[in-house]
Amino acid sequence: MRGKLWLLAAALPLVGCMNHPRPVFGDWYGYQNGNSDGWDRSVALVLDGPPDARQGIYHLRVLRRPSTQSSPSVGASHDVRWRDIWVERTVTTGGKSWTIIELQSAPTSERSSYVLTPERTLVPLAPDGRTPDLSDAGQKARLTPRPVTAHGYGRI
Repeated sequence: MRGKLWLLAAALPLVGCMNHPRPVFGDWYGYQNGNSDGWDRSVALVLDGPPDARQGIYHLRVLRRPSTQSSPSVGASHDVRWRDIWVERTVTTGGKSWTIIELQSAPTSERSSYVLTPERTLVPLAPDGRTPDLSDAGQKARLTPRPVTAHGYGRI
């Protein structure tokens, strides 16, 4: 009996990892280093909603730390957490259609518009507001989809 109680107590904390309390449209992560503002970022983004959703709630977590090239006056590392509404829209330019994900009311220090590629990678929106940013800086700032089977999928 005592062994069964120990097993139950050990397994109880894992129950929260087994199921999502809400539908998850997607979960992405990435490292945005070498930014012109002097900060390197570790980004995690979760979009709530079923697979066919066109809007929902997003959860953004950004760990900011001073870049190796930044001056000491930049300050210490800190964590930014944000939650608001995301919206999907489609634009057509040059005969191509792009799916754009807008993070409404995102902090101005963070990227708020991404192009969702067919591979489910999020690439920052180019300055023209209609296409993916395929520059070196844009490629460094892309977010990679986290596998559905990954530990902590859908959680920030």
